[in-house]
Amino acid sequence: MWAKLPAGDYWVLGTSPRQIRPAMILILQVTGDRIEGGMAGTALIRSIHESDWASHPASIGHKGRLKFRNDSRANHFMILTKLADGKTIEDFHRWIQKTKRGVDAPPPLDFDNETSTGVVSPGHAMTLKYNLPPGKYVLVCFWPDAEKDGTPHAFMGMYRGIRLT
Repeated sequence: MWAKLPAGDYWVLGTSPRQIRPAMILILQVTGDRIEGGMAGTALIRSIHESDWASHPASIGHKGRLKFRNDSRANHFMILTKLADGKTIEDFHRWIQKTKRGVDAPPPLDFDNETSTGVVSPGHAMTLKYNLPPGKYVLVCFWPDAEKDGTPHAFMGMYRGIRLT
């Protein structure tokens, strides 16, 4: 992963665990001269508007370097997760609708095949290396929207299908 950070102190923490304990937070201090450059992406995924993904690309390679650029005015993170065998983006949509109604149902996802970025603030980008099996995937952002009582962006429609070839 490559990120351009101004000098200062940052908190580094994993967001996968359901509970974050103080011992899991690392304070990172960025100092020194600024170094220009970055890691180029072989594919580009963009967030747009408050809670939307750009409609292209419809497919990307199943491995390489993926650049996520936040072209919106809200914080976002990108999760790229394989749909479970035989499942479609329509199944994911139905799961979102059920979950919004309070129905406890398992998501139609294969969590063994996913990658994600950290939180990317508006106007910034993050690039990561990835290697996933080809297939049907969903791009999703679960960032909790403070202006919408903490509703995750996915429940506001911030998900879409993408194929990895």
